[in-house]
Amino acid sequence: MNTKDALYAHCQQIIESKITDLRVVLTQLAEAKATETKSSAGDKFETGRSMLQSQEEQNGRQLVNALAQQAELLAIGRNMATDQVGPGSLVTTDKGNVYYVSIGLGRVKFEGKDYFCVSEAAPVAEAILGKKEGDTISFNGKKQTIIKVE
Repeated sequence: MNTKDALYAHCQQIIESKITDLRVVLTQLAEAKATETKSSAGDKFETGRSMLQSQEEQNGRQLVNALAQQAELLAIGRNMATDQVGPGSLVTTDKGNVYYVSIGLGRVKFEGKDYFCVSEAAPVAEAILGKKEGDTISFNGKKQTIIKVE
């Protein structure tokens, strides 16, 4: 398996693990909310339920985002290499940065190297989309030359 395919599989594992973890947390929060008993101090009960509800909503939003990222990654698939940067491209620059245009996971350690997994909407992705090997991009005021597109 080449590096790009292995990185794609690694990203799938990361997002699947995130989804599983969020589902576990949501189940635990639902159970905690169900077992929260009303005490003689009613305000304490309401505060506890309110905090659980807030955590449940926050984790619910995170789950929706993670599921959307999973769908986005599946839509990209294991795109064939092209000479132009697009969704699914693995881009290496002369500054040693390697960008994987996929989903916004940020810096991912894989096989001892750092990869930047960025969505198409990320500023760096916007700078490199449509570019080819040898093109120079400017990102955060720094110039980088694309030396490899996979």
